[in-house]
Amino acid sequence: MIIPRSSTVVDNAIYWMLDRQGILEFHLNMQSLSFIKLPLVDADVDDCFKWQIMGAKGGQLGLAILADLSIQFWERETNHGKHARWLLRKTVQSDNFLPAGCSPISILGFAEESKAIFLTTGDGLFMVHLETMQYRKVLEEAEVYQIIPY
Repeated sequence: MIIPRSSTVVDNAIYWMLDRQGILEFHLNMQSLSFIKLPLVDADVDDCFKWQIMGAKGGQLGLAILADLSIQFWERETNHGKHARWLLRKTVQSDNFLPAGCSPISILGFAEESKAIFLTTGDGLFMVHLETMQYRKVLEEAEVYQIIPY
């Protein structure tokens, strides 16, 4: 089942999250669909709010995964479209990008143009700029389930 969250465009493809299974890719030039498995992680990714599809450097597919009190940044490395594998590029502890004591954390969305990820906690909704890991509180305590950045 496709998760009812916004799609992500990376290079020449559109990606959707599939519930607890992986990622659906629609390649625009080839007009083809593909299934991409999630990387093997020690975190519980059964919760669709614990991972987010995003772009990575060089037009590669990226993935942010919440694992306990950290966020892991993965990149899908491909060998000329044939063999592909997930590589863990960086792990950042949540106290490095959110105020102390903010939990639980869920990922609500990704803004492609500004390279920012939206996280919700018991203290509100935060936007974290991924290049600097600087955060800004966007909304005080509220029940938000979806972000559609534009």
